[in-house]
Amino acid sequence: MRFDGPLLARAWLSVAAAAEQKLKLQAQLYKAVTIEEYSDGVRLVATDRTVLLTAWVPDLDSYYDGTEPEPEIAPERVTVAADVDGRARSMLGHILSLANRIGEDEYTPGEVRVDVDFDVRVPAGTGGAQAVLEGMDPTYVVLASPDVEKVYVPAVDGGRGVDWRTALGSHTAKSTSTARYDPELLERLCKVRSHAGGPLQLGFGGKGGTTRVYFVNSDPLVHGLLMPARDDSGECRTCAEGAPCLRHGAGVAVVGDEP
Repeated sequence: MRFDGPLLARAWLSVAAAAEQKLKLQAQLYKAVTIEEYSDGVRLVATDRTVLLTAWVPDLDSYYDGTEPEPEIAPERVTVAADVDGRARSMLGHILSLANRIGEDEYTPGEVRVDVDFDVRVPAGTGGAQAVLEGMDPTYVVLASPDVEKVYVPAVDGGRGVDWRTALGSHTAKSTSTARYDPELLERLCKVRSHAGGPLQLGFGGKGGTTRVYFVNSDPLVHGLLMPARDDSGECRTCAEGAPCLRHGAGVAVVGDEP
């Protein structure tokens, strides 16, 4: 699939802020971005079960007239890319730099392009010293920008991605007089503004409920969910009230979870 480089870069780098940042906590989510593939674009999703972000990126052929599929429409394929070494992040940051050199007024969509291929195997002789059985060698998501760079991002074996639909679909807007958040999560959301411009809009879900998150002027639109902080007792108030909880799995199934 072919994409406008800066558009894909802004989406990937924004969403990746929600990925698990500590390998020992949730290894299957560690720096992982779920890619849902459709005929006219991809939906990117990342989460660590306390914050979830997603964005829709149309391909170049649908750049001007493409619309995000409704949540009920299943993707053609789901791939989980684990950017553990930060190679995708580094490349996409470079793509943004190249586009910025051209200038916003002079830039034409697709002038800096990124092609995305799925289920790619490393060419023979380049996969390292350890031999594997034929047909069982690792697969990769390949990001390639002509005459710029090409990177291989490992695909999580058997990864089914994130069931973000359950979590977002169960959110109900409710007023609240107070809201408590982990400062570390807020810091991560603040970093998203480097790639998703405009104000951050919060839609509260009542006291102790999940909060909807929108970067309202971002292009592409970045949105998702934010969990409240635990109370002083150390118990999860959301679980106690029977509401969907990103961290404890009542709202989000993740890579490797049983269906």
